[in-house]
Amino acid sequence: MVNFLLEKGFELGSGDTISSQTLLLWAAENGQTEVMRLLLDKGTELESTESEVGQTPLWRAAMMGQELAVQLLVDKGAELESRDAQSGRTPLSCATGNGHEAVVKLLVDKGAELDSRDRAGRTPLSLAAEAGHDEVVELLVDKGAELESRDRYGRTPLSLAAEAGQWRVVRLLVDKGAELESMDTSGRTPLIWAVRNRNEEVAAFLKGKRQQ
Repeated sequence: MVNFLLEKGFELGSGDTISSQTLLLWAAENGQTEVMRLLLDKGTELESTESEVGQTPLWRAAMMGQELAVQLLVDKGAELESRDAQSGRTPLSCATGNGHEAVVKLLVDKGAELDSRDRAGRTPLSLAAEAGHDEVVELLVDKGAELESRDRYGRTPLSLAAEAGQWRVVRLLVDKGAELESMDTSGRTPLIWAVRNRNEEVAAFLKGKRQQ
């Protein structure tokens, strides 16, 4: 079908009348690598975006965990640090926040910025910690991500994980050396956040660590 459209002179950059996505954006999001190759070989713009939100094909593929699509786009020279206009998040941030470990590893190995910040000042590690993706958290820390990165409110990955009750992530971050007594701009520590949100298991763990 794509070949047919191209042969009939279909405009490569034209948007879908329903979703306003370009064909390449749709193919990247859905992991249709053969369609992507065809479109790119025909000259489709690698960094084509939706005008309102600025999400590139790489951004979409990373968000959806489409590893092969991400690999193809990176190999073609896609911009690793592209950002959407709404959240200011990079493809790596999207992949970490959604727990796509294989895509995270691929992007990091290709040189994506480990500590890029979105509009809220949150790094990929912060997003993974808050969402409870412990394997992604461990990968990022082992690759050198900043344990004490702070968002605009002074919240560290440990604080965010403690607030969200992400027990496995909290334990992992503490084992990796995260600061137990870090305070945000409101003077709240990870323990205070855990208690405030009634995350009893996390609170008990943090209290025990403070007493050691």
